[in-house]
Amino acid sequence: MGKEFNYVYLTINLLNGKQYVGSHSTNNIDDGYLGTGRYFFRAVKKEGKENFKKEILQMCENIIEARKLEESYIIKYNTLSPNGYNLSPTGGCERGFSGALSEEHKRKISVWQKGKTYVELYGPEKAAQMKEKQNIKKLGSTIKKASQERKDKISAWQKGKTYVELYGPEKATQMKEKQKQRKLGTTSKRKGKKYIEGFINKYGEKEGLKKYEEFIKKQREAHIGKIQTKETIEKRKQSMRDPWNKGKKYHMKNWVPKIKILKITKLEKLLNNETLVKEIINLRKKNMSYRKIFIKTGVSKYYSKKILLYGAY
Repeated sequence: MGKEFNYVYLTINLLNGKQYVGSHSTNNIDDGYLGTGRYFFRAVKKEGKENFKKEILQMCENIIEARKLEESYIIKYNTLSPNGYNLSPTGGCERGFSGALSEEHKRKISVWQKGKTYVELYGPEKAAQMKEKQNIKKLGSTIKKASQERKDKISAWQKGKTYVELYGPEKATQMKEKQKQRKLGTTSKRKGKKYIEGFINKYGEKEGLKKYEEFIKKQREAHIGKIQTKETIEKRKQSMRDPWNKGKKYHMKNWVPKIKILKITKLEKLLNNETLVKEIINLRKKNMSYRKIFIKTGVSKYYSKKILLYGAY
């Protein structure tokens, strides 16, 4: 069932004078409707509804008739982007009520868009966003599609080359500096992360790192050219504890822990099981791994080896 009011309208941006032609169907003539074009809607959101004014150009019997008139008014008022907010030269004349574009309409849009840049079609802000999205998609697809063969080629190409050859002198210096920072803390306590954090907490990030570097430099300079005296060396020797087993000799029997004795008794039990011994020997002759032997027989790698040793493999 059709609505009471069907008309073609012109909405004007009071700030820049740009216009938008559209058609509308409603039962309330004062419903506050301004338009729904994609480009136009973005402008309304940005500028605010109060900066737009709508004028009814022509009343119609139904919405289809109103949509057919859009094209002529778009030409008359020159509202096609970038002069106005209309993106299609024919407006909504061929969409009907469903909003679906016909093939002819699609062809007209294609012809109208041909040769135009994103900036001309959508404006600089939207164009920048679209380009950014495309770059992200392209980057993601190249990363995902990188095959193992390509990875091997890259690895072979990089092999034997220095950072300077691969990334240039500036980037290479930065990477080496980062690696040095990562290695801090691996050689002594004073180079640990907690030590650096102490300087940062006390003096702030920039000043703390500067103070830390100065401290390290002083420590290095303090040790350059210094030779330990005989007295110091002797004191260090005395302070060092002797190894617990220095000068002591033990018989091997004393070193066999109880767990070893238990294992020997278990081995004897396994060796007494002739069927199991034959099975393990045959499986090894078939080049079966110790893991598979364990799964099949329940005998671990350790005992399997002992069985093969004592069972005349």
